[in-house]
Amino acid sequence: MAVMRRYERWLVAMAVTAARRPVWTLMATLLTVTAALGAACWQLKYFPQRDALLSADNPCQKRWLQYIQRFGADEDAVIVITGANPARQKEAADAVAARLTARPELFDRVFYRVDLRPLQYRALLYLSVPELEQLWESIRHLEPLLGEQGRWGWRMLSIQTLLSRAAAALVSDSPSKMDALLLAQLPALLRAGSARLHAESGPPPWQWTPHQQHQQESWSEALQQPQYLQTPDGTTTVLLCRLVGADASPQESRQAVVTLRALLDEVQADYPDLTLGLTGLPVLESDEMTQADQDARRATLIALLGVIALYAWVYRGLRYPLLTVLTLVIGTIWALGWATWTVGHLNILSAAFAVMMIGVGDYGVLWVARYDEGRQQGLAPLAAIEYAGRMAGPSIVTAALTTGTAFGALLAVDFQAVAELGWIAGCGVLFCALSCCTVLPALLVISERWSQRTTSRDVRQEQPAQLTIPRLVLPLAAILLVLAGVGIGKIHYDHNLLHLQARNLESVYWQQHLNTHAAGMTWDALSIAESREEAADLAQRYRAIPEVNHVVEVASLLPGEQERKLPLLQEIHQRLQRLPEVPPLPAVAVEAERVVRLAEQVAALAAGRTELQEAARRFAQRVREAPEASQRLRDLDRWLSAELFTGLRQLREMSHPVAVTQADIPVALRERYVSQDGAFLVRAFAREDLWEYAALERFIQAVATVDPQATGKTFRTYEGLRQMQRGFAWACVYALAVVAFILWLDLRRGWAWLAALLPLTAGLLLTAGTMGWCGVDWNPANLVALPLLLGIGLDNGVHVLHDYLHRHDKSQPWQLGRSVARGIIVAGLTTLIGFAALALARHRGMASLGIVMSLGVAWCLLTAVVLLPALLQESQKFPHGRRLGLLRTFAVFRRLFQRALSLPVQAGGSRTAS
Repeated sequence: MAVMRRYERWLVAMAVTAARRPVWTLMATLLTVTAALGAACWQLKYFPQRDALLSADNPCQKRWLQYIQRFGADEDAVIVITGANPARQKEAADAVAARLTARPELFDRVFYRVDLRPLQYRALLYLSVPELEQLWESIRHLEPLLGEQGRWGWRMLSIQTLLSRAAAALVSDSPSKMDALLLAQLPALLRAGSARLHAESGPPPWQWTPHQQHQQESWSEALQQPQYLQTPDGTTTVLLCRLVGADASPQESRQAVVTLRALLDEVQADYPDLTLGLTGLPVLESDEMTQADQDARRATLIALLGVIALYAWVYRGLRYPLLTVLTLVIGTIWALGWATWTVGHLNILSAAFAVMMIGVGDYGVLWVARYDEGRQQGLAPLAAIEYAGRMAGPSIVTAALTTGTAFGALLAVDFQAVAELGWIAGCGVLFCALSCCTVLPALLVISERWSQRTTSRDVRQEQPAQLTIPRLVLPLAAILLVLAGVGIGKIHYDHNLLHLQARNLESVYWQQHLNTHAAGMTWDALSIAESREEAADLAQRYRAIPEVNHVVEVASLLPGEQERKLPLLQEIHQRLQRLPEVPPLPAVAVEAERVVRLAEQVAALAAGRTELQEAARRFAQRVREAPEASQRLRDLDRWLSAELFTGLRQLREMSHPVAVTQADIPVALRERYVSQDGAFLVRAFAREDLWEYAALERFIQAVATVDPQATGKTFRTYEGLRQMQRGFAWACVYALAVVAFILWLDLRRGWAWLAALLPLTAGLLLTAGTMGWCGVDWNPANLVALPLLLGIGLDNGVHVLHDYLHRHDKSQPWQLGRSVARGIIVAGLTTLIGFAALALARHRGMASLGIVMSLGVAWCLLTAVVLLPALLQESQKFPHGRRLGLLRTFAVFRRLFQRALSLPVQAGGSRTAS
């Protein structure tokens, strides 16, 4: 105890020195407060971005920063357009894009459609070399349809002629290559003809490559008209754009969001049948920042007014409340300056530290309670300061160290935002304690000059506070703890970060809309490929996993093996240049009966050619069923000629022998998917809604099988959630270990050490049980309450134990002193008011933290001033020296358990009726 006595002497000396020179103390305080406040106003910044949350040393964050360095900032604002008419959605998207591109100082990288029409005239380059060779072979055998003699070939082109030639080829011992091509082409011709005869839709009649049908569909979609970003159900069109300067300044980001919403309102007025909205990560962050800022300001004001009102009601005056609040404000300003000089910014979590300081830094209440007690005993101001320093100082410092350590344990979390909160708030608690031990004594001495208090009162023994009845409290506590154990099983953990946002935010509504209509549209995995071949391989492997909905990359827009394809393309293009401008009509007379016989003959001869056999039989049957069959066959011939001519014309237009380079990729795609050093980006979009943790984990694990180095918002979110859970668990372990050690240094008694931990243990169990019964779940925001409650929950027990250990007459039964009880209750209510004000926030994450902390503080306060005194009073009933240390403590618990069951208790060989 010699160390503690020396420590107490230092503390008392510091307080008395400040009180003896109050003017100098307050002048120094004014200078430091001015410096801290000025630094905070001019230099302290606010970073709401998720980029600032993970540690820069985290491998996931390193990959993300490397991606940003190569491809630039990636987080887009998402403009959502909904309505029943997709065409009107596209018109509105064009109107929005025009307004965005007109404001390049605020918005860039506008992306809402893909226009590949400039690549249409080189489309054949996207065929493989074998497909291109096959196409060249097919066109080479169409020589009778090309050149000067081509008009005769076109006039002879008919289904009857083709069937006749096919029949001859089937009986020939050595069919020509042209015959082989005809037999390969004929099934498609006959299927198309069967449908055409009865005015039904069917496949295209002419196919130049095995995959032509799929390719023609994709060409018509991608090369013939712009492709807009629409949801699969067609109800929603999406535009993406980047907010210029959003990373540099939250204020610029907020201004850009305000301007963007104004632009959308203008377009909305022109399209009343549509609904336009705004979401996306930067918008969610901006809205969250605005909401959190408003909530923090409102909560700080409510907490401050609530604390002042509480002090005024308790002390029946304004002097002590104003001095206590002023001391608290000074400590908070010091902490704000410290945050400016050591960290330089606040994040979404540390922005609420001022409210926390109002809640946990109110050590002046206990100091004033002891000071007032000394003054009521007739002590002079300086003597009362010394008395308060001796009686309240050690417990205040111990409480500040335990609470500060609990905050400091957050430094162990590998999550930068939480670590910064721990550093700022932990130091803030110590600054509040320092202000209490230096500034408050000076203020009290100066305030005495205007006070009418007299020091000639009779010295009276303080009356105890009647707060507990052990016979009633202990059974009730046992029942509550059992109920809490049941309630704990009802608690769940909600990983969904969207559930932390305020419900009334427009950006949250539109994000949920996208989750409904296109679950994975805003969640993706980003992979970097150094070559076109690597990008193609990544895309192919991504498409093979079920967790991926679709893959976007631009490397496939650069055809491979162009040096081999270009000569073939030139040959094809030159040959098709001889195509007539207008196709001559077929002149062959058509007889329906002859066509039927030829089709049946082909079916009979096509042994082993199942596809051709079935197509020929089907065609013969359809001709028999067709009314006016001969006329319909003539119409069919004209249609086949027109389709062939149109197809050859398209091939001619798509066969320009010009290489495709990166410069030909549309700018909107190139600036997003090609880096300055020529690397390619591959984006794999999720199939499920990754706001849900189970789906997020499945997607992460599936992507890791393709590319372990993938990055993106998805990975940072997942890593952040994991780091927070793991970090908070270790933070609790560290906080408990250090707090327990500090408590041991303070109390130096095993039974007292255990007794001081009792309010915390019971309070945490009751808090968790209440959460379970009330449906309050754990989430990434309120997890911070766990290590905080380890420090805050110990404070009250420490004060009670100090009052018990420092009682004047240890031979008399002890009861908690009235001034100490009042100080503990007022301090606890102050903390409760601070966090209850936070519970009123619209930001659901901040509100949940306030709710959990309010429950924890309330239960820890009740267990400290009701349950712990009951235990200490019961422990006095044991004969001194009969049970010491841990054995004494365990005996107390056994006695209390038996008393709760109304059984006789054996203590020290004597029987005592309960």
